[in-house]
Parts: sequence; C-alpha cells; structure tokens
Amino acid sequence: RDCYHPQSKKRDTMSYKNFFTDINLKKKDIPYLSLLFIATLILVILASFNPNKVPQGYDLSIYLFNSIKLAHANVNFSISSYSLFLSPTLCFLASLFIRLGFDYFHSWILVIGIFEIIAAFSFYIFLKNRFNCLLSLTGAILLITTTYTLKILMLSLTDMASIALSTLAFVFFIAAVNKNPKYYILSSIIFILALFTRYTSGLVLPLMIF
Repeated sequence: RDCYHPQSKKRDTMSYKNFFTDINLKKKDIPYLSLLFIATLILVILASFNPNKVPQGYDLSIYLFNSIKLAHANVNFSISSYSLFLSPTLCFLASLFIRLGFDYFHSWILVIGIFEIIAAFSFYIFLKNRFNCLLSLTGAILLITTTYTLKILMLSLTDMASIALSTLAFVFFIAAVNKNPKYYILSSIIFILALFTRYTSGLVLPLMIF
C-alpha cells in the first residue's frame, strides 16, 4: 500500500545537506558567497552590458555564428559554415537564449556573465579546501579582478567559462576522493563540458590524476 513516510522527507533533507558538506560549504559561508555574488554581478554588468558594445575579434564572430546556427535563426551573418569546428558548449547555451528571443550578441554576453559568477564560486569552494572563508573570498575576488580576467570579460571570450568548469570539475574530484566516490561521475561530466568549452581545459586532467 502506498503511504507517505515523514522519514523520506528527512532523508531528502539530509542528502541535500550532505551535498554542501561534501564540497566543504557550511552556513557560515553564506555571507561570504553573497558578497562574492554581488561583487561579481556588478563586475559583469559594468564590463559586459555596454549598450554600445559590438563583437570584436574573429573567434568571437565564429562563436556567435555557431550560436545562431544551433538556434536555427535567420540572421545575416557573413561567415562560412566551415567555422563549426570550434568548442560547442557555450554556443549551444547561447542558442537556447536566442530561441527565447534574445539578441544573439546579448545571449552570448549573458552566458559569459553566468560563467563568470560560476568561476568565482568554484574558485571560492576550491580554496576552502585549504583556507578559511575570508582568505577564500579574497582569492576569488583576486581571480575575477585581475587585468587579464577583466580584459577577457570585456571581450566576451571563453576563458573564464573554461576556468569555471575546470575548477568545478576539480572541486567534485576532491569531494569524490575525500567524501564519496559518486562525485567521480559528476566531475567527469563537468570535465567533458569544460573540454568542449575550450580544448585547453584538458590540461587539468594530469592535475586531477596525480
């Protein structure tokens, strides 16, 4: 007979809490993560969402073209179809926003901005394995405010998305080693996504193995 067991809800809650415990996050991290989120969001808005901003660089043009192709949108974009060899992950995500009605360039900027936030959070969690909350916050803010990071954010390039996914894969790999082997699956999936975001993400694999 089907019946409701209050303990099932309790088990779900415990599993939810165990996930954050496994990646070394606790309630005391909430203020630091909130501050990091606000700082990163302001940075993304100031650096990316400029109404006068236009696509710059051949690589970015190819990524935009690929996004349009994947969205099956009818946009006049003068690049030949052989350009579809580049990493497809971000292009696919941007194509989803294009399908929702967003402009193709702002769809790309939105995806890059989201991964900038993920990169900051991932790096904070990664540093928490060795340092306290304040030092981890400092390290994450330093990551997103370096000259190189600001430059690639303003140009809407894929570097930070690659860093975000590679670091996140590393975080779950550490959780798999120290807490629960089930995180090997999640780490592997995220690593594959990182690899198809920027092929140089494969350089993190030796670090994960050794």
